[in-house]
Amino acid sequence: MVSLCAVCCRARAVPVVSREKLPVPLRHSPPHPPRFLAYTWDPPSNFNRADGARWVGRADQDRISDFDVKLMDIDSEHLGIPDTEYKATVKMSAAEFQRIMRDLATIGDTVTIACTKEAVKFSVEGDIGSGNVVCRHNASVDKDEQPTIIELEEPVSLNFALRYLNHFAKATPLSESVTLCMSPDVPLVTEYKIGDMGNIRYYLAPKIDEGN
Repeated sequence: MVSLCAVCCRARAVPVVSREKLPVPLRHSPPHPPRFLAYTWDPPSNFNRADGARWVGRADQDRISDFDVKLMDIDSEHLGIPDTEYKATVKMSAAEFQRIMRDLATIGDTVTIACTKEAVKFSVEGDIGSGNVVCRHNASVDKDEQPTIIELEEPVSLNFALRYLNHFAKATPLSESVTLCMSPDVPLVTEYKIGDMGNIRYYLAPKIDEGN
């Protein structure tokens, strides 16, 4: 089975710090004092990635040390995320979603998420058995609980790797709710809204057979 995932973060009103002014913290263990008091970014006037980076450490005016570090240029495939109209959207408690993913991962490594108008069902099968968790559509709950809201155009059922979903669920402390967006044969969107700051989105492709 093959599965792909991607991460997309969006934030608002985040200050940009110039690389020239970015400090590099120093760590030392007493009673030995730090050998250098500061590091400064000292780029040449015609700096480019091939030139690398240079740090100049100064302890006092009598001693100056400099270091040249080559930068890495990593070639990686850019994964574009096209705009998609999703057939099923589920908004539920982030803590409940994390608990479900953690529990199902003890049984197997693949979860089937099936969404209907009445409920969203999480299913898993493994060598030791199988398990199902059903969260019914319920928009009217107590204020202390997060409702489960389902918006559906057509039923959707897809398989995903629990390993990645458990990684995504680590964003639970950032938001009280999580939104799952699904459509046939397109990546699942797992979105956590972070107050007024923005949101973080994880994209995970459904599992497919390597032979197909």
